[in-house]
Amino acid sequence: MTSFPVRLAYVTFEPVCGVSADLPPVLFLHGTTATKECWGSIPQHIADKSRRKVYCLDSRNHGDSEWSDVFNFDVNINDLLHFMDSQQIPKAVLIGHSMGGVTCMRTSFKQPDRVEMAFVVDMFVKRVPQRVLDAVVGLVEVFEEAVSSIPPQCSEDEAQRRITRHAAGSKALTDAIFTIFRKSISQRKSNTVPKWITSRKEASANKKPKSNANLPLKRNEDGSYSLKFNSKVIKDNMLTEELVMSEPEGIFEGPVYFLYGTESPYVVNEDSERIYKHFPNAKIIGIEGSGHNVYLDMPDELEQEILNHLKPHS
Repeated sequence: MTSFPVRLAYVTFEPVCGVSADLPPVLFLHGTTATKECWGSIPQHIADKSRRKVYCLDSRNHGDSEWSDVFNFDVNINDLLHFMDSQQIPKAVLIGHSMGGVTCMRTSFKQPDRVEMAFVVDMFVKRVPQRVLDAVVGLVEVFEEAVSSIPPQCSEDEAQRRITRHAAGSKALTDAIFTIFRKSISQRKSNTVPKWITSRKEASANKKPKSNANLPLKRNEDGSYSLKFNSKVIKDNMLTEELVMSEPEGIFEGPVYFLYGTESPYVVNEDSERIYKHFPNAKIIGIEGSGHNVYLDMPDELEQEILNHLKPHS
């Protein structure tokens, strides 16, 4: 199905000491089912310490961006380039988590001159395997069920608490995740639920979380809630690997930093041969103790790793 670029919603962050005009901006790209708000205070800190303007974007079918019947990781590339054109951004630093990381990589293949450097957060180069897609669909279905059980006129704080309790108590989800990720779990000799599942619960227990652990919700006119991402289209297009994305093609010789969670089931470091094939100047850096949602589990460490390579203007 042919797809034209869609309008992407965004928020901006400017450094308190002013933007260095000669430095390209930073674009943050979230993962599947997340939104531009998921990064919490990290974008502002990056802006302040790097002297760069920062944009956080919603991908198509997520948040406040346009929804479409077409959804896959390949169309996100054209959406991003269209956004950069509309904002007159000739070149940028790209920071993407999971699905957003795919957008970073594929954009650097398609138009390398428009990418100064990229930070790929807990995502591999290879096509997303079916077991991961099945896990995402399973999570979405649990979230749909949880949201449908929220009473109308419930406060948003209470709605988020109900969702957290529902997801944490879902034995069906836990059993499915253990089955899907049994290899990575056995490798770590762990008898606990993988951290990428529990990170929302853990982060929500923090009174002052640095990142936004809430499930993105929107309030309907009748007081009920619905998910702030197009769950039906996302599930329908994650049925097979071929629907989600094409095989990676291309080489980007600029700097790319693969920042992965050492406790993540994605096991990014095991894809090192393919990473170096497509990104000969890549660096693979483990964030110790983090699961898949690095921005929730280890926000300070993630922020510092990014800043280590975004030198402030002299």
